[in-house]
Amino acid sequence: MTREAMVNIRKYFFAAILAAPILLFSSCLGVEADVKISASGSGAIDLEYRMSEELVAFGELDANKTLLPVPVSRSDFERGISAYKGLKLESWSDSKDGTDLVVKARVSFDDLSSLTKFLDPRGNLASYSENAGKKTLRFVFGEPLGELDAETAALAAEALAPYSMKLTLRLPSPPTESTARGEGTKAWIEGQSAKFESSMKGIALSPQPAGWTVSW
Repeated sequence: MTREAMVNIRKYFFAAILAAPILLFSSCLGVEADVKISASGSGAIDLEYRMSEELVAFGELDANKTLLPVPVSRSDFERGISAYKGLKLESWSDSKDGTDLVVKARVSFDDLSSLTKFLDPRGNLASYSENAGKKTLRFVFGEPLGELDAETAALAAEALAPYSMKLTLRLPSPPTESTARGEGTKAWIEGQSAKFESSMKGIALSPQPAGWTVSW
């Protein structure tokens, strides 16, 4: 096996391992999500994510499927959400953009608990709370990585450099808070929407997990 092949294997394996503990929003290489929430807490999420063709091929191998929590087929996506009540896949499409696979999906949810289950089935990276009429969603984009060796960090930075995360929450009333945590992240309010943006490299390689808090 050539050195170049070894480097590629390490790169894609690292990207897959890195994906495993991260909230669904950031568990692939690039993500855009637009979430509409009604006054009752129901709504829909329009999700677009993209992965390099090499990472898709890596994840399609049976031995590697558990390393890629983001599905690359409609049947896998439907199977993934079927375990949780209050979620429904409304639409799905996939296409190629250069060397990336681009998936677009719309998922409806019955309430905010269903939304957080969709984003984080384990329940420790996405949470919803309500206190004295104040509603808050909190997101943590990953878990502490520990120190990476220089070569692995460089490979990860190269693989993730073209990708970003852009999130929008369209709320039933104007948000009172949209706060980001983490180097290179930013969050702001536009009318009745809260927004978050970051490079995937910044999120993935941050020593402490990035996060986002939204209240309304």
